[in-house]
Amino acid sequence: AIQVYDREGVYLRHVGLTGFDDTEGLCQYDPDRDEFAIVEEAVNEITIVTITSATTNIVKAAGRTIATGIPVGADGLEGVTYDRAGDVFYVVQEVPMGVFRVTTNGGSVVSEELFDAGNVFDGICTDLSDLFYVPHSGHLFILSDEGNLLMECTLDGTILAALSVAGTQPEGIAVADSGTEFYIC
Repeated sequence: AIQVYDREGVYLRHVGLTGFDDTEGLCQYDPDRDEFAIVEEAVNEITIVTITSATTNIVKAAGRTIATGIPVGADGLEGVTYDRAGDVFYVVQEVPMGVFRVTTNGGSVVSEELFDAGNVFDGICTDLSDLFYVPHSGHLFILSDEGNLLMECTLDGTILAALSVAGTQPEGIAVADSGTEFYIC
């Protein structure tokens, strides 16, 4: 299910999910059409759905599903973010750790590993929970819940900054348009 809150944290409503299996991540896809992307861990799929202020339930079959072709590891996809200008999704796999670019060109789907996340994050963290693409820098903010760590990385895996985050099991991230505030849940 999706829980909807306003900017002050006031709970607005519950949006049911029908036909989905183990949803793990959500990001805005096309704000002009109220479209969002939902990622499912068990099947490594991204589904584009419409969520308006009147939406009370989302049926997966009514959305557009993208089979990423990324092999399901011990755990599947955990997080999704979208680069609207580049028309590309970025997703993270929890274990084994992986960071992937997913593009859809003329109906075909191309998924490619951006860098060897197991090597890049070795000794730093043991899982990846979510990520957020920042358009003005072209960087990814990648979250590890087991490491309680937020890392800023280039698309080739160079870690530019890392900071500890408080809380129990941080699994979701969004970044304000200003790039100066991080929202972690």
